[in-house]
Amino acid sequence: MEQRKTFPLRAKPEEIENPAVRIYGNRFHGDQTVYEYLIEFLLVFASAKAKSRDESGNITLANKLRFHTDTDAELAYFVEPRNGFRRFVFYEQAKKARQIPADEDAYKEIRRVLMERVDADREADKEVFLNAARNLFYGYAVVLKNRSWCAQELLPLCPEMIFCEQMPMDNLRVNGAEKWSEFEEVKEYGYDPYDTFADASFDYNRHNFLARGGELYYLHLLQYLKDKPQEKETLERLLNHLLTDKSAAFRKLASWIQETWEANRDIDPEYLSRKMSMGYIPAGAYEDSGKYAAEELINYLSSELHPVKRVEILAKGVMFQVMRMQAEQTAKYLQTDRFPLIADMRPAQGGAVIRKIAAESFDALRDAFIEAIQKYLASYETPGKTEEEKRKYAYKLFVNARKESLDVFKGRGKELQCVIPSRGPYERFSLSEDVIRFLTLAIVPPGEKLDMDAFLLELYQRYRLVIGPKEYAQCARRSGLDAELTAAFQRNRDAFQDFLKAVGFLRDLSDATSIVVNPYEKVRLT
Repeated sequence: MEQRKTFPLRAKPEEIENPAVRIYGNRFHGDQTVYEYLIEFLLVFASAKAKSRDESGNITLANKLRFHTDTDAELAYFVEPRNGFRRFVFYEQAKKARQIPADEDAYKEIRRVLMERVDADREADKEVFLNAARNLFYGYAVVLKNRSWCAQELLPLCPEMIFCEQMPMDNLRVNGAEKWSEFEEVKEYGYDPYDTFADASFDYNRHNFLARGGELYYLHLLQYLKDKPQEKETLERLLNHLLTDKSAAFRKLASWIQETWEANRDIDPEYLSRKMSMGYIPAGAYEDSGKYAAEELINYLSSELHPVKRVEILAKGVMFQVMRMQAEQTAKYLQTDRFPLIADMRPAQGGAVIRKIAAESFDALRDAFIEAIQKYLASYETPGKTEEEKRKYAYKLFVNARKESLDVFKGRGKELQCVIPSRGPYERFSLSEDVIRFLTLAIVPPGEKLDMDAFLLELYQRYRLVIGPKEYAQCARRSGLDAELTAAFQRNRDAFQDFLKAVGFLRDLSDATSIVVNPYEKVRLT
């Protein structure tokens, strides 16, 4: 059995037998959506990294909106539920299957206390204001699905709009506040059981939806940045700018809703904060990915985009970077070269040559994921089991590992429209509009330009993306291509260039020379 070494070094690996956890870290998970990867990453970044209590019992949360500093320690962060605000936004239209009377009462109560504080003469005007405020935030919902109000998410436009995961403690909640008062945590922190019951009777550690994928993304950045103080500071300032620069109105309104609720229930939010222990990645994993991701985030976040569009594109870009992490670690675990991602950029009727080669490329990477799982299982010992029991148990481990590796890669790729088609044969790579936008702004700094050949080479070096004939020749290790392949990949490159030109990212200097440009101004950091 291989010895587990992790980053951070003092992480406490859970006894999870899933091979995907051992290969890729704890963990990527099939139910985590594209937006939840970004939300969880920003949740870790924005949350406090330290919590202390003074002699008077007052609690202080420190080091928000920054990366961890002591990477030799077991890493943790402290989330603040903000259930008053979250309930106000989501409760009315969420499914009610797992709700209890205290949730309904709390929703009615927050509406009532907010109505009292709205400065208007008529009740109807107060109602209009509250509905408008709710609809404003609800319009930025990005994770709804068939979930309870406490598991839905907003676009993370500011720290107050980033919610942690929490799942109702059903067995405890159905017995009401009286039973809640007997809970050890209530006694330890001195909660008023009747004031806090509706807000605090949740489990924060199940990791069903915020399943640690965003934590792994954070950790692979931190692993690179821990010895790069200047880049770390730059990225911290840019992430602060992302979350605070254009969001003053959102922050003020969200804080007013939550603080009004806390005052009504006499809730100290710092008492309700929860410690979250970080996941871990294999030591030395994602070294190239971490370097590239940090550089790309700095470039991308330096571009002055519309704040909503910036976050929407960033979510797609972070997910595409996570897919790179998975592909890189698969190759590293198998001790082989990174796998090329041949991207079919032409429409469906654009010809069969690229489609066939791109499908073969996707099949090769899919097979590599499976080979990595099988390699781990070959070293896995199951003493005391019969051969039949070993076979069944190995199959169970294989299925679970595939769900949290290949199925994540393929499923989120299809959500990004970077694995096509959504159904049917000839699965292959492509690049969606928002992913192309992210890649361009992540590679070319604001106001600068790059020769088209150099840009395609950057895509190949960073992601092993193959678009034109030169990149295919490089990945195939050939000095030249036959005429049919050269023509097909040239048309593939032309289709990619046409998109860049249509969105203002490409300029033709001559018939033979084009440059990729980042037309956005550089953000001004205060």
